[in-house]
Amino acid sequence: MLAKLTTLHQSSTSSHRFWFKTSVVFLGLFWASGYALAQLQQRSLATEDKVVQAAMPVSEDNLVESIGASNATPSIAKLNLDAPPEVNANAEPNDNAIVTLASQAMHVNTVESKLATPTVSTTDAVKDPVVELVAAPAENNVAVAIEQAVTKPTRPPVFVAIHNDMITFEFSAEIAKQQTAMMRALARAMLTDQLFQEDQWLSTQPLNLQARPTLYRRVLDHRHDTVTTPIQAHAYAQFLIQRRLDWVERQGQPVAQIRIPLSQSNLPAAAQPYEAYVLRYANEYKISPALVFAVMEVESNFNPRAISRSNAMGLMQIKDYAAGLDVYQKVDGINQMPSRNTLFNPEQNIRIGTAYLALLYHDYFAAVNDAETRSALVIAAYNGGLNRVWPLFGNDMESAMWQVNRLSTAQVKQRISQQHSSAETRNYLTKVLNTQAHYQAWLGRDAQPLLAAR
Repeated sequence: MLAKLTTLHQSSTSSHRFWFKTSVVFLGLFWASGYALAQLQQRSLATEDKVVQAAMPVSEDNLVESIGASNATPSIAKLNLDAPPEVNANAEPNDNAIVTLASQAMHVNTVESKLATPTVSTTDAVKDPVVELVAAPAENNVAVAIEQAVTKPTRPPVFVAIHNDMITFEFSAEIAKQQTAMMRALARAMLTDQLFQEDQWLSTQPLNLQARPTLYRRVLDHRHDTVTTPIQAHAYAQFLIQRRLDWVERQGQPVAQIRIPLSQSNLPAAAQPYEAYVLRYANEYKISPALVFAVMEVESNFNPRAISRSNAMGLMQIKDYAAGLDVYQKVDGINQMPSRNTLFNPEQNIRIGTAYLALLYHDYFAAVNDAETRSALVIAAYNGGLNRVWPLFGNDMESAMWQVNRLSTAQVKQRISQQHSSAETRNYLTKVLNTQAHYQAWLGRDAQPLLAAR
């Protein structure tokens, strides 16, 4: 009996061991399969993340950085006009630099060596300003355009380089098949008053023909007549397409190149290096370019390194703590003063000086009804300070402007010339007005419609 029980116990123990081992094996297999499944899911999620990141739009900053890293061109100095002035003012001088204006509507492109000509230094006197304007790509899908730019920079359908002696257009082969489109772009360049802001060269929108074209008196057609009307512009554009079109290769692709020669500027030699900047910012801030030139000549005689006894600096004699601070705060939205390097930068000095003239004209003296009277007040305030001009006419700004509107322009000028506390300002008004008249004659019809447009 005892032997039988022992046999049964051994049999039961063997069975338990069998099932225990079997369970362990199955549990091991179950755990291994679960771990493998988890690894597969993790890899799948990682792949999806990469796809999503690749599809996300690239920021403009990263796009510019990527293009710059893969297509470095040492002879190009890129100026971002949307950035604070110090960003551009600290650029190293480069006599062979091409100034590239990059704005939100413009895409950064590599400039081929055939178009690179000696131009502007960003810190010293300007010798031969060159401004490159690039139209936006034709693609409507921003993501596609960004992806193409990152992988391989593509030229826009219309490429424009503006020099002192010519404008160079380059059209893609597809656009070159459309003679009407090329004529429209060429004529637009001849007649627009916003040449340096233009980026819709193929636009069918009408131009403001009441304003003085940026290239007024600078474009002579094949008959040596000054181009001033749309009929003349389109006829000359047709002549250029038929007689002056050349095919050149850019990035391995053929493009149609057309150049519009520009006649020599009527301005004095000392003023010519700054003409492009004056016309650009006078248009942008709606101020007479003749007034800007006149202030520049009287203030510094076109010396970009000039410093006065009161520490006014540069071409338009800007004081960093006065006009400079006012422009930075009220125009640029920057709560600081411009640096000395910025004020010695010809372009930035002209921009700040023109912007301050605009503040005086369009804001501080906006209540003055007569444009000529307002200009006289602006000139006096530019030299002697705002708070030393309006007290000549009233106890506060409001009553002073009311009194000014009751006086004639001659009476306002006379009071400034005779009663202003500063002898310099009394003489300054007459000097600037006389000099402005000369520049109006040299520039042709002045941009007076621009003053009322703001």
